[in-house]
Amino acid sequence: MKTILDTCETVVAMGERLIPAIDGNFTQEDYDNLCKGLCQIATKIPTTIGGKTLGHAGLIIPEREYRTRSEGGTNFVIPTHPGAVPENLSADSIERERQFAEHKFLTQEYETCIGVEMGMREIIKRVVPEYHLAGITDKYSDLSHKTIHEILAFLEVEGAEVDDQDVEALSDKLAKPIEMEISPAVYFKQGDEIEDQLYKAGIPRQPVLRLARVIATYQNSGEYDIEINEWKMKPAVERTFANFRPWIQKKWASKNSKNHTNKKTAKFALSNNAIEQAKEQQAEEAALMNELASLMSDKSNEKFEKYMVETTSALTAVTKALEKLSTNNNRNGNQNRNNQNREKTTCPHCKAEGLHKADDCWELDKNATKRPAGWKSKKST
Repeated sequence: MKTILDTCETVVAMGERLIPAIDGNFTQEDYDNLCKGLCQIATKIPTTIGGKTLGHAGLIIPEREYRTRSEGGTNFVIPTHPGAVPENLSADSIERERQFAEHKFLTQEYETCIGVEMGMREIIKRVVPEYHLAGITDKYSDLSHKTIHEILAFLEVEGAEVDDQDVEALSDKLAKPIEMEISPAVYFKQGDEIEDQLYKAGIPRQPVLRLARVIATYQNSGEYDIEINEWKMKPAVERTFANFRPWIQKKWASKNSKNHTNKKTAKFALSNNAIEQAKEQQAEEAALMNELASLMSDKSNEKFEKYMVETTSALTAVTKALEKLSTNNNRNGNQNRNNQNREKTTCPHCKAEGLHKADDCWELDKNATKRPAGWKSKKST
């Protein structure tokens, strides 16, 4: 069973991988990234407290917002230690075991939650410059006398700064045109986060300006002429930034769905071409097989012998055909290998080693019609 310190060390190790230390002033963007990182870590550590699937995220997310995300709108309440094992345990062995198990579980829930909270404090101390925490740090208890909610609330109000350089950088990010392949919903969400930071610096939200910029970008791309003209035909009262966001998202999704279908169609076309090429190759190999069979059928007469002697190019063609047929036959595999691996036997009639059956030997009179031209009996030598 993990101890409080074990859990704390696990959380700190995760924080070192996910949340880099801040070099310089602690900005609003740094604050947002810190909250996201802490929440990501807390969610990965399971618990039965609160929303369950949210893990220990209730230590990070404000109570009101947490209820909107949790199962059944439940709150996240930091558990208290269950104390020592009760003295008045049941005399029944089964019930007593259940009471022991319940106490052990409640103790583990408490220690895990406290370990996560300790780890979160250590991450904050490592990430945030010390002077930004000076107003909340106690000389005796450091940050342990404050909950994570209280520490983050302090940093949001007192610690996070948005100076003139930050305002300029954030304004440039907000003005960056949307890329056509990016979902509008994602782009608008990123803009909302930037606008929230600017708002805390005293700069009001500008939905009209954001709408004008994004419409201009879509129009200049040349890919949304029909959609933008449709938007402009709407009554003026409906042409708001709030209405444009879901409207353009649907248009974007529809257009990208068609593009995806076209890509799939092109992929199927390539597959069909490959099938046709395979059929052509099979037809070519069949023709080669027929050609080879035709040549080999003449082996028993003088025409084939004369052909082989006078036309060396024909021998080359036969060799190539055999090579191709060998490649194809290897795919079928077992039958050919079985034939190749068959043991050679000595024919009792001609005394030759080979694969022919004794009953088919040309030395036998009954097979005289099968003997090729120029054949000589080995018995006469």
